[in-house]
Amino acid sequence: MILANGGILTAQYEYAGSSSYWSGRGCADDEDHKEFLLSTFYGRKTDLSDIIDGLVEDSWNGSAADELPEEVSDSDVRDVLLEEMLNDKGRDDYSNGIIAECSADYGADAECFGCGASLTDVDDGDPCPVCDDWNDCCESPIFIVVLDYEYPR
Repeated sequence: MILANGGILTAQYEYAGSSSYWSGRGCADDEDHKEFLLSTFYGRKTDLSDIIDGLVEDSWNGSAADELPEEVSDSDVRDVLLEEMLNDKGRDDYSNGIIAECSADYGADAECFGCGASLTDVDDGDPCPVCDDWNDCCESPIFIVVLDYEYPR
C-alpha cells in the first residue's frame, strides 16, 4: 500500500498460537525500511474483526506507536491488514463477524484446566459450566503480524 507521503506500508502474517512456541523474530531497521511486530490475544470464539481490531490497536498502543511516521494512521494499518492478509473470502468473513480459523482451531478441543470438561460451546471469559473455573489453559494464544514501513525515496 503506497501512502500519501510516498512511503510503502505492507503486512505479513507471522504466527498464531501459544507464545511459548513462537521462536521470535528480529525486525529490520535500516535506511530503507523499518519493521514492527503487531500482536493481539485471541480466544475460543474470537472473530476475525476482533483480531484485526487488536492488531490495529497494537499499532498505536504498542512499540510501533512511537516509531511509525505520523502520516501512517490507524486506518492505513487496517487497510493494509485487510488488503494483504485476507483474500476476498477473508474480507467477507471479517465483515460478517465470522470466527477466525486460528480461534476455531484453538476452541475445537478446549478443555477446562480444572476439571477437564469440554469448553467448546462456552464463550470466551465465561466459566466452566461444570466446576465454575474460567481458565482453559495457562496462557492465551497470540496472533502476530509483521508491519513493514518502507521510507519514501
